[in-house]
Amino acid sequence: SAGVRRLFAVTGPRGVELLQKNFNTVKALSQEFKVKPEEVVSAVEKQRLALQGCNTQIKDLRKELIKAHLPAWTAKVETLKHVPFLFLHLDDYAGEDLREIGIQLQQHKKGFYFLVCNAEGASSFFATLDQGYAERVNLKEFAGWLKTVASLTGGGKPGTLQGGGPRVSKQLEQQIKDYLQQ
Repeated sequence: SAGVRRLFAVTGPRGVELLQKNFNTVKALSQEFKVKPEEVVSAVEKQRLALQGCNTQIKDLRKELIKAHLPAWTAKVETLKHVPFLFLHLDDYAGEDLREIGIQLQQHKKGFYFLVCNAEGASSFFATLDQGYAERVNLKEFAGWLKTVASLTGGGKPGTLQGGGPRVSKQLEQQIKDYLQQ
């Protein structure tokens, strides 16, 4: 029913209880933000905007941190069967960060990059392959192999693969290198 609005009402003792609960909430927020009760909404909005600004700043700083690490990471790239390859096991990075790192690595040096992060009992990964090496590494077959060997599942588009699964062990790097050298 498009355009239909529902209203509900609370009356009697439950209405009074709800009113008291809402009053106490506004009072607590008023005291926390040190504003009048009628200014609580604007104080919360101000905090929301400040938090949004902080989150943007954190995101920008993470990008700068990634750029600062790029020279060290690209120095670790090794060539396996004519394919530049790097396995990075990183802590405290989100999937979005892994993707950004993969993109930055591809811009610095074309190749095959596998990035993984273990967190909270699980792992997430991002793999990126330059199309110039697509004949040497089949990402679709690699995804099946990852599922079998490390229980990592995911998907992607041509040239990328991302997903997750259980925490991965340190042996995964060598297992991937062995896979690529077959």
